[in-house]
Amino acid sequence: MKPKKKPLFRVSLKSERKRIGLTQDKTSTALAIPKRTYCDWEYGVSTPREITQEGALARLAALNSKPPTP
Repeated sequence: MKPKKKPLFRVSLKSERKRIGLTQDKTSTALAIPKRTYCDWEYGVSTPREITQEGALARLAALNSKPPTP
């Protein structure tokens, strides 16, 4: 039996961003990275290290769980 493959980081990143309703610009700001870097990750031009991938996805997930600011 083959081990289950993880989805590509770029696919996970984009789907999480869209799920919480952020633009690429707002997402890059939330992750404290340049927009160009974020776009490169989302388009698969470059890929961060595994630990950075996990942190980025966790930070986006945490954004969705915070109550909206008035």
